[in-house]
Amino acid sequence: MEAIYRTVTSNNWLTLVILFTFILLASLKLFYPYVFRDFSLLVTSNKFFTVHQKDNKIASIFSSLLLLVQILSLSLFIHIYIQVSYQERISENTFNFIKISLLCLLVLVGKLLIEKIIATLFSIETIIDSYLIQKTAYRNLVSVLFLPVTVIFSYLYYPSVIQIQVILGLFLLIHLILLGIIYKRNEKYILKNLFYFILYLCTLEIAPYFILYKLFV
Repeated sequence: MEAIYRTVTSNNWLTLVILFTFILLASLKLFYPYVFRDFSLLVTSNKFFTVHQKDNKIASIFSSLLLLVQILSLSLFIHIYIQVSYQERISENTFNFIKISLLCLLVLVGKLLIEKIIATLFSIETIIDSYLIQKTAYRNLVSVLFLPVTVIFSYLYYPSVIQIQVILGLFLLIHLILLGIIYKRNEKYILKNLFYFILYLCTLEIAPYFILYKLFV
């Protein structure tokens, strides 16, 4: 019987990243049980915003750690998407994931800082801070919900390009729906400043993600 050689790619780094992400979530649930519970019910309840955001210290630590979870989850999914789409040109290694993570960190955190600076310049900190808290919380929730999908694609099922694109489209659809909820909640402020709102959408909501997409492609 002729021996068949099999190339095995080490996924140790991937396991460590996923394990670290789940440890972060478990720690948040352990140390902030009530905050985590209300965060998980964001779709049906606003208690996370109305109750816990009053404690800026707790909210800041909790949101910052969730933002890290979001970056890791998003980076893992993008890494898988690139692997599936361009497997002939891109090898699966830790360095690629680190580059993706740093780019996601730069875009997401940089975008938040720019929005905070604009809010300060136009003296609308209260409105923008409330909007950013809501938007970041919803994105964190979506990232947490999509983390199991990333785990499945990493270990149990190797997806096709079309399946990855469908998941990505679903992710974007949910994101748009949640943004619509936020905009509906702040409708009176938007209508008063409709021109600036449209300008904001084009420059800070659409352009950064378009640039991120072009960089990866």
